Amino acid sequence: MAKNLALVALLLCAAALFLPLTQGLGGAVTVGILRGTMTKPEGLVFLAPAMLATLFGVLVGRKGFGRGLGVLHLLFGLATAGMMSLLYTEPRAGVDIGLGAHSALAAGVLTVVAGLIGLVKPDRK
Repeated sequence: MAKNLALVALLLCAAALFLPLTQGLGGAVTVGILRGTMTKPEGLVFLAPAMLATLFGVLVGRKGFGRGLGVLHLLFGLATAGMMSLLYTEPRAGVDIGLGAHSALAAGVLTVVAGLIGLVKPDRK
């Protein structure tokens, strides 16, 4: 179960790379990480922990998703969800949250859930 959640979180992280994080000026300016009118690669800092944990979980977790991998997912998922919550809580005039931010937050939450499942019920050897 945790392996599948890690895979879905990895797909959401990959989608968030190409979707806009924020939109402003009535949708005229789209700020994305890898694609958009204005690309901002520094937005990758928001996705790096979840992307690293889920990639590691998909590659290593195929053999067994144990407690160590669960702790890694839990910590990195909390870091991603925390950083993305900063984007939601800080009020900005004229700037809307884009679909990439929603996808990144969902990836962080799924990474946390995969970590909790890996801690509570690790795979058998």
